Amino acid sequence: MSLSCSCGDWEPEPGDVAWFPPSDYTTLTLKVSRECNSCGIRFKPADVCTEILRAKVPDSDIEISIYGDEFIDPCDGPRRRSHWMCESCSDIYFSLEELGYCVEIGDMRELLADYQEQKKWEREHKEEVQA
Repeated sequence: MSLSCSCGDWEPEPGDVAWFPPSDYTTLTLKVSRECNSCGIRFKPADVCTEILRAKVPDSDIEISIYGDEFIDPCDGPRRRSHWMCESCSDIYFSLEELGYCVEIGDMRELLADYQEQKKWEREHKEEVQA
């Protein structure tokens, strides 16, 4: 997993499970705690977090008759269990997205380290050019 400025063109195949990027923070309204799918910490109901909706691309005749053959948002296919990110990992996700990066859901701390390493390299090479 690495940072990229381009998300590419993903063509969903029947049976694939797709996630849909979160648009904002939310509060965990469930009655049980959840584990952050990025860093693994547990957070409690009423904690600030981010829900990542997931759905399966319809792949059988029955699923296609129910959901249709267009797959644009989570309502277009059978829902899968949501993934969740804690507030800290959500902060990293939204910050990198705001900077224009295509952010894959995974370990946000690893992506932040990649970003910091990239910026360090850019500063060092900028200083070499100016010298």
